[in-house]
Amino acid sequence: MKAYLAICLGFCSFLATIKAQNAPIDPKLFEQLKTKTTTDAIVLFKATADVRGISLLDSRVAVKVYVANQLAQTAIESQRRVAHFLNDKAFTFSPYSVVNCMYLPKVNEALLEQLATFEEVKQIVCNVTLHTIEPIAQDDTQLSDRQVIEWGITNIKADAVWARGFTGAGIVVGGADTGYDYNHTAINAKYRGTTTGSHDYNWFNAATTTHFQWGTNVANSCGYNPLTPCDDGDHGTHTMGTMVGSVGANQIGVAPDAKWIGARNMDRGWGLLSWYVACFEWFLRPTPIGVAPSPTTGDPTKAPDVINNSWGCPPPSGGEDCTTATFPVMEAAVNNLENAGVVVVVSAGNSGSNCSTVSDPAAIFQNSFSVGASDIANNIASFSSRGPVTVDGSNRLKPNVSAPGVNVRSCVPGSNTYGSKSGTSMAGPHVAGAVALLLSANNSLSVAQVKTLLETKARKNTTTQTCGGLSTTATPNNTFGAGIIDIDSAVITALTVLPIRIINFGATAKQATIDLAWTTATEEEQGIFWVEKTKDGQTWELVGTLESKGYDGHAYSLTDAFPYRGINYYRLRHVDSDGSAHHGKIINVTFDGRTTAQVRIAPNPTSSTLNIRTEGFTEEFSLLQLFDNQGRMVLKMNIQSNMEYTLSLNDLPKGLYLLNIENVCTKVLKQDE
Repeated sequence: MKAYLAICLGFCSFLATIKAQNAPIDPKLFEQLKTKTTTDAIVLFKATADVRGISLLDSRVAVKVYVANQLAQTAIESQRRVAHFLNDKAFTFSPYSVVNCMYLPKVNEALLEQLATFEEVKQIVCNVTLHTIEPIAQDDTQLSDRQVIEWGITNIKADAVWARGFTGAGIVVGGADTGYDYNHTAINAKYRGTTTGSHDYNWFNAATTTHFQWGTNVANSCGYNPLTPCDDGDHGTHTMGTMVGSVGANQIGVAPDAKWIGARNMDRGWGLLSWYVACFEWFLRPTPIGVAPSPTTGDPTKAPDVINNSWGCPPPSGGEDCTTATFPVMEAAVNNLENAGVVVVVSAGNSGSNCSTVSDPAAIFQNSFSVGASDIANNIASFSSRGPVTVDGSNRLKPNVSAPGVNVRSCVPGSNTYGSKSGTSMAGPHVAGAVALLLSANNSLSVAQVKTLLETKARKNTTTQTCGGLSTTATPNNTFGAGIIDIDSAVITALTVLPIRIINFGATAKQATIDLAWTTATEEEQGIFWVEKTKDGQTWELVGTLESKGYDGHAYSLTDAFPYRGINYYRLRHVDSDGSAHHGKIINVTFDGRTTAQVRIAPNPTSSTLNIRTEGFTEEFSLLQLFDNQGRMVLKMNIQSNMEYTLSLNDLPKGLYLLNIENVCTKVLKQDE
């Protein structure tokens, strides 16, 4: 044993002398430094947060808070050494947690090389350019109010959902775009800041400097520190109108009773990766006006439920454009917001009609819910980008779904003005609004369930294109995705997720068991109750089943005869007569097996003999072991419950000993007389 330890320690010491390989630095940063002394960079860290605990949470707000806190803790701990280093050198930086990264606005070559030596750093990338997905066509004629429901709303059957009583109430949509004219009559009452009477937590401006595309002498109508929502173009306002806009019978928005919050991540249509990250950090934990989003600021309970993103990151064209080195930054933001229960809707792009034209982040990512554009006749728009995604080698099917995106009428800046636009930027907001309707019908749905419902209940549109080698009859396909969304069908299914109403579900720890009980208020149909448990949130096992009694409210009880020591998590699952299964609320209770057993020892400390009395053991026999302070076992024997034992310690030297009986540990001190 000693020889083995000596070899191990020597080998480990040798490894520690090997210099760690420096983190990779995007070559474009060095190219930029050939013509200027400093440049912008983003430092990406290796550490990722463990958010597996979301499976044990049963509310959307709880998930938001938990994930935000886990991300913040991981970022603070993993960035600590680099932060101290930068502070000591008086370098300005912005830390984030939605992506575990830092934005450094002015770095030179020497600083880049120093940062790359930190073991915690994964890579250092350029602060690349983002761009609005510009509409393909626009009717510049401003259209006044018209008391109608726009065709896109009826096309996806949102009006049928309204008739069921679900209009988006209680749901918050977010938008990251050119900004928003919150004074427009179609969206003012829907702005959360109008309800709260404050722009705090409801508006964020990341575009604090002019984008290089425009130069320093070009004025921006919003300026670079707008304290109230402002749109320096008309793109953002148009998209928000499609999500929530309405004035009387002038219905332009899919979810007219949802509230909205907004972030400006572009300067007249052009943005930077650092602005993108700052906005997504703000969506994770919105902050008051003037407070920068960071791992230590903001309130995740005010985060939105869905975000619309109508922008892309174009491939290199001679400027500081997107490269694959920056993909991990953008994808991490999408993934972590989804973990936090936020649906990330992204326009697929307007680069069609060829295959593999879904090529810009964030539309290319697995977890981005990418949207193609269709017209009033349910044809795919010629400009709508097609899959599969080849830019990252994944051959991933995209888009996920399609929605109305041709000649879509919505509001544009001005108190009461409207305009029509075409593009996947007009399709995405239809889907974001549809998510709000779905969640207003059933707010317990997870992100995965929302996506699945929208995809499986979409109209199955086929295409003559064979992108990705798919047949002309294939659905989903790389032209429409799963098809044009049908939000009414999705809502109907969402309403049946829990056909039985549970009014309580509780657990009580007893001496050797845990008793579970629940009561139903109504039972629409008969089926089987399954009670499942887990100790880690990963693997669920069956505790037992009970047949439901059906129709009226009833009381049920079940006993877990073999609980885990520590925290036990339980969930109730009802399997309907048609075989479909639905999960209910998760509860937890702590079971400490030691409380069911007692071990009394006397005297303690002792010199020669030790008296032991056992009570309440659940097993017929338990193993007693005595260890010295070196961890060596000096005594072993089987004992039973409700017995007395006397141990002779005369042959043992004085010292500290550990008495172990199953999971009951007691320190015993032996002294000389």
